[in-house]
Amino acid sequence: MKHSDYATLNWLAVSLLSRETAMNTEQTCDTKLHIDKNTMVSPNFRNETDKDKANGYMGPSVVYKRGKTAQLGLNFDKLMFHEALLILAYGLGGVTTVAAGATGYKHTIIPLSSRLDANRSLPTFTMAESHAEIEKRLWASGAVSGFKFNFGLDDWLKATADIVFSGKKTSNMTKITTASIADSGDATTVALTDSADNDYAVADSDPASAAVRLANIDYVRAQLNADGIWHDVVVTAASAATPAVLTIAAPGISTDDVVFEICFKGTQPAWATAPAFRTEPSLYVTALDIVLGGKFNPSTGLVEGGRNMNVDFKSFELSATNNGQMTFGPNGGADYANQYIITGQDFVITLARQLSDLLLDNMEEDNTQFAVQARAVSDEFESGHNFELRLCCPLCQVLDPKRGTDNDRLSQTTTVQVLNGHASGPIVATIINKCATAAA
Repeated sequence: MKHSDYATLNWLAVSLLSRETAMNTEQTCDTKLHIDKNTMVSPNFRNETDKDKANGYMGPSVVYKRGKTAQLGLNFDKLMFHEALLILAYGLGGVTTVAAGATGYKHTIIPLSSRLDANRSLPTFTMAESHAEIEKRLWASGAVSGFKFNFGLDDWLKATADIVFSGKKTSNMTKITTASIADSGDATTVALTDSADNDYAVADSDPASAAVRLANIDYVRAQLNADGIWHDVVVTAASAATPAVLTIAAPGISTDDVVFEICFKGTQPAWATAPAFRTEPSLYVTALDIVLGGKFNPSTGLVEGGRNMNVDFKSFELSATNNGQMTFGPNGGADYANQYIITGQDFVITLARQLSDLLLDNMEEDNTQFAVQARAVSDEFESGHNFELRLCCPLCQVLDPKRGTDNDRLSQTTTVQVLNGHASGPIVATIINKCATAAA
C-alpha cells in the first residue's frame, strides 16, 4: 500500500474568520478554498555560500543558513464572496461587521489607518495545505502583499492575491534520530524512540490496519559506525504499540553500531483535517454593475449619480499594492521572519471600454475627481437579502486614457488613479454573505 501522489487530492485551508493574535501564533483554519490543484506554498530559502571569500578553493565550501520565508499566488477564477472577503479583510485590514437579516452579515472593509500591532501592519492568517497523501503543512503568518480584481466580458469575475509568509512551518510528518545502538547491525527490528528517549506511535486507521501503518513509514535509513555512510533500510511492518516497533531488513553485521533516521506519520494534529468548503454562488459578469463619475455617500456606502458603464464595458481591473515585506529581527534563534511591515498602499483601476464618447478624455483634461463603483449582486441567502460584493473608490482621477482598436472597433483603455484624501479612505469594500466574522 502506497500513499497517493495525485494532485487532485491536494487541498488548502485558511483562517478566514479569525486572524492570528500575534505574529507566528497559528490560528485555527476554518475554510477550505476552491483553488487550482497546482496551487502550493513555495518556500524562499535565504541561504548563502562563501563563494566570494578567500576560502582556499575555486568555489564555495560552506553554506550559511539564513532562514526562510514563503510565498503563494492565489487565483480565484470563479470568484465567490468569501474568497473576496479573504482578500479584502487581510489585504486592507479594517473590518466592521453587522447583521444582514437573520442569517447574514455585512462586512465593511477599509484600509487600516495605523499598524495593527508592533510587528504587523496588517492582520495575518494561518494556512494549511495538503500535498495529496504525501505531506500536510501548516504555515503561520500569511499576509496579503497585493491583490487584483478582474472583471471581463462573458466571463466569471476573478481575483488574485499575492501572499507572503513568515516562513514558520509545521509538518504532519515526524523525523527522529535514534541514539547509537551498539552491536545492532544485524537487528531486524527498531523501536520508534528518539535520542532523547521519547517514544512515538505510527498513525493508524480505525479499525487498525497493518497495511496503513506500514504505508505511514516514509523512509528509514541507517548510519553504520564502520563506514559513517547512510544506508536505506527496507521496512516490512510497523506495530500498533507505543513506541511502534518496525520490522526491518538488517542494515549491516552484528558488530556494527547503528544510528537510525526514521521519517513517519505519527499522531495527527487537529489542523491536518481539512475544514469544509463554504457554499456560495460564483459571480458571473452579468451580476456586475460599473458606475463612474458620481459621488460616494458614506451613509449608504454607494456611489450616487455618475455614468453607468455597462453598455461600453469591456473589462474592469482594480489592483492593490501593499509594499509589504517580511523582516527578520531578534527572534530567539528562530529561522523565520517576525515582522510584516508595509510602507504604503497604492490602488489603481484599469477600465477598458468601446470608445463611444470623449468623457474620459475630458475628465483627464479638466483634472476631474470622481468616484468609481463596481457592484455585483447575486442570489438571495434569505428572503430580501442577497449575496453582494461592492468595491467603491470615493476619490479617483484619470491618469492615462489610451485609444486603440479591438475587432475593428475603436476602444479605449484608461488608467485611473485611486486617491487618498476622502474622509472614508481610498477604498470602501462591502461584502454581504453568511460569514459571521472576517479577520476578527
